Amino acid sequence: MKVHPDDLDRPLTALLVAPGAYVREQILSGGQTATVRFGLRDYKPGERVMLCCHLEPFAVQALVQRVRHCTVRQLKPDQLARCGYASAAELLDSLRPFYPAITRDSKVTYIAWKDIAGKLVDDRSAKLKAEEFARGTDSEPGTFCHF
Repeated sequence: MKVHPDDLDRPLTALLVAPGAYVREQILSGGQTATVRFGLRDYKPGERVMLCCHLEPFAVQALVQRVRHCTVRQLKPDQLARCGYASAAELLDSLRPFYPAITRDSKVTYIAWKDIAGKLVDDRSAKLKAEEFARGTDSEPGTFCHF
């Protein structure tokens, strides 16, 4: 069978995240909804990616919302904020251990996502709901607290 390259589905692509618990919690809570990668990467809006860590047990799926190829200098303040940074200098400090040659003029790929999904998202949601219920602040319609 001859297959044309345009007929092939794109494989699920991984986006590696740092192993720290803070980063994982920021992703799960929606505090971080984007990342920056050194170099020009071939991510496409509308494709699903796996946000994962190869050093810690962490994996969730997300839908790529936006991809922008630019330099670090060209990143906008709202894009830096979605990545969890207050400034380009803070981003550079954070990325240098992974990309020692990165500078303000380096080409980078900004990848924003939405709709994270997976067992870790479901588990976190259930835990938060249980905590709300235990505090008596469960706000689901039809839920009553009897004393």
